Amino acid sequence: MEIKTDICVIGAGPAGIAAAIAASTEKIGTFEEGNKRREVLLVDSNAEIGKKLLMTGNGRCNFAHDGLEEDAYRGSFKDVADLLYERMGSDFVLDFMRNIGVFSRNIKGYYYPASNQAVSVVRALDYAVFKQGIKTLLNSKVIKAKKDEAGEFIITVLTSSNNKKNKKMVSEEAVIKAKRVIFACGGKAAANSGSDGSINSVILGLSEGIKFNKQLPALCGLILDEANSDLIKGARAFARVSLFGIKRDVEKELLSSDSGEIVFTENVISGERKCSVSGLPVMSVSRFASEALFNALKKEEGKAFYNELALKVDFAEDLSEKDILIHLLTHVGDKLSIALCGIVNDKIAELIELKGGIKGKINEENAVIAASLIKNMTFKVINTRGYEDSQVTTGGIDLSETDPDSFELKKIKGAYAAGELLDLDGKCGGYNITFALESGFIAGSAAEASLHDN
Repeated sequence: MEIKTDICVIGAGPAGIAAAIAASTEKIGTFEEGNKRREVLLVDSNAEIGKKLLMTGNGRCNFAHDGLEEDAYRGSFKDVADLLYERMGSDFVLDFMRNIGVFSRNIKGYYYPASNQAVSVVRALDYAVFKQGIKTLLNSKVIKAKKDEAGEFIITVLTSSNNKKNKKMVSEEAVIKAKRVIFACGGKAAANSGSDGSINSVILGLSEGIKFNKQLPALCGLILDEANSDLIKGARAFARVSLFGIKRDVEKELLSSDSGEIVFTENVISGERKCSVSGLPVMSVSRFASEALFNALKKEEGKAFYNELALKVDFAEDLSEKDILIHLLTHVGDKLSIALCGIVNDKIAELIELKGGIKGKINEENAVIAASLIKNMTFKVINTRGYEDSQVTTGGIDLSETDPDSFELKKIKGAYAAGELLDLDGKCGGYNITFALESGFIAGSAAEASLHDN
């Protein structure tokens, strides 16, 4: 089977869908007389478009943020993303969503669909794709690509379909011939959503010299070396978490810090129960843990590496250690659990007793220990919860490989890249979806504009 199209978009996540919509016509949602419609093909390995969107914002899809927080973006595209946010930002995303029929709701600076359901966004995007006349090729994985003598792209995909006779999945190769191609396949996060990193080799097949920065888990939970995981699993707390890198000389370096709700859980890894912690602040610092763990493993020249990673947790950010100590000293002779019931979770109070060796009742000595543990409890970080648990990945195509005004790849004329495939990852709060929509829309518009003279 051979399919011919003007523009082939690979990846039907937010970046790919925005690229396809922008590439299909000059005006979203309209086919005015004289407005040339481009033939656009949207390819994805899943049976439906927008699968990863269903996983975001706890199933509610937080797609934008009110304002640009400091260090919201990380990676070589950071300055580009910051500039795009200042130029387009949440207004662009809100307008884009409104144009496809999704009203938004601002909840403490975080924008969600008014329906409070991610599925609403996916349905609206699916209908927008249909309305724009964009063709889709689903259950199709791109396995290789090349350029012919005319400069057009020959893309080979493996398409799966259900055999009606024996109800088994069968696969066959199909060839797509496109004048332009937009890669928007994501990184390696949540491989079951289709973004497994395999597109990297396809791009390198078009140009071996393209620089990819290491893709590592980000916005994920952390695995801790903590023997009391059975005690604290399920415990929730509002806390400030601070990630430190520790060198041989016991010198500590603060890598990242954030505050919010955290939750302790238990994971089974290689048959062993391990304590893990997640929540927005943990997800925020996790990308720095991934990088530090990778650098320690590789020990590459010129890159800082640490012998140990430590996560310090402040369970009472609004109180000083002195305030807590004064409070505890008013409870001398009482049980610690009674004194702490209005400050920390009961399970955390038990953990403080264990770690502080506090038995019996409060006295002046163990009150000092308890106050310090509430403000400075430290856990050794032994790993992240990996790609499957991560919402995005660090790394990707380096900034130096693209024209930041169009996201065209400098070494592959007519090829563009957008979204998580680029070396950029954002904090929680809709920043990643915002950049995906912005970069996808720009890449799609640029690809369409480049065909004007054809």
